[in-house]
Amino acid sequence: MRRLIGLCVSVAALSLVLPSAALAQAVITGSVKDTSGAVLPGVSVEAASPVLIEKVRSSITDAAGQYRIEDLRPGTYTITFTLPGFTTFRREDVELTGSFIATINADLKVGTLEETVVVTGASPIVDVQSARRQTTLSTDVIRSIPTVRNYNSMVVLVPGVITNANDVATGPLINQFPIHGGRANESRLTVDGLNVGNPPGGNQPPTYVADVGNSQEVTFTTSGGLGESETAGLVMNIVPKTGGNRYEGAFYFSGTGEHFQSSNYTEELRAAGMSRQKAGYIRSLAELVLSGELDLADLPADDEEAIAHLVKIKGIGRWSAEIYLLFAEGRADVFPAGDLAVLIELGKLMGLDGKPSEKQLREMAERWRPHRGAAAVLAWHSYNSDVL
Repeated sequence: MRRLIGLCVSVAALSLVLPSAALAQAVITGSVKDTSGAVLPGVSVEAASPVLIEKVRSSITDAAGQYRIEDLRPGTYTITFTLPGFTTFRREDVELTGSFIATINADLKVGTLEETVVVTGASPIVDVQSARRQTTLSTDVIRSIPTVRNYNSMVVLVPGVITNANDVATGPLINQFPIHGGRANESRLTVDGLNVGNPPGGNQPPTYVADVGNSQEVTFTTSGGLGESETAGLVMNIVPKTGGNRYEGAFYFSGTGEHFQSSNYTEELRAAGMSRQKAGYIRSLAELVLSGELDLADLPADDEEAIAHLVKIKGIGRWSAEIYLLFAEGRADVFPAGDLAVLIELGKLMGLDGKPSEKQLREMAERWRPHRGAAAVLAWHSYNSDVL
């Protein structure tokens, strides 16, 4: 019984996925008429392209003279219309990308001799059947971009997308890429139209490493998704290369190292005992001062307000702010109660059994206002000293 339930669930899930996969590819559709405007049923319509395994995919116009050829891979197609007793009509260089719906209509004229009308250099085809808006990156564009071939490095190229991982990624990752201010978990990653999201995470992109570098193209649906769209977020669809009868390949590698990165952490700073992280904090502080964003001469007069202003700076904690105000500005009532030496020594001088907590020491120091800083200086001088 348990196996039967599992099978039913699998079939139901597959039925939901398959329509999405079918709608992820391009379509050629249109109608065929004669020169008088009458519809022509029974016209053979062939779409030929080297990207197709079968090379040619065909359809027949219905009673209304309409046809539709679906699930076409990205590439350049030649459309041929044939009907006995009529001239053959051929439309060349039809470029298909993403889920583009190309409308190709044809007018056939009666012909006694075998002849073919070839249309080249026609006006660009516009998708008039779908409101979906897409951005497409071809394989040539993907290979020319100097970045790691992972999906997180592709979504940052789409205007309006903000990701949570803009750094170089050389391994599995979970990347969220909301668009137009949407929710972070509304983005979707599909491969050939098949959603590869992780269900526990709300179908957001997983750690699956898609082969972006070997794709035919990558499309991004930014708006106007149809009924199969689960959310209103960005949908990234990776179309892998399939079909064709030509063998080809490519070699690609990515990596990094110390020689590919610049650093202002010099040997002089290292010799002075300064870590790389502290050097970064000092450099960030100096940039704020030089740019005028931080004016150390104009800090708030209230000690707590000044501390709150300083701890907003990267690398500056409460202890650093208190030490600066006490010694650099001479604020007599600033009391660094979190300093380990102050806690240990004042606890000893006050006859306590052990080291008090920071909260307890601040409560005890209230009676020393407005000269609490003097108590901290006294503790530092007597720390690890036998003579007070």
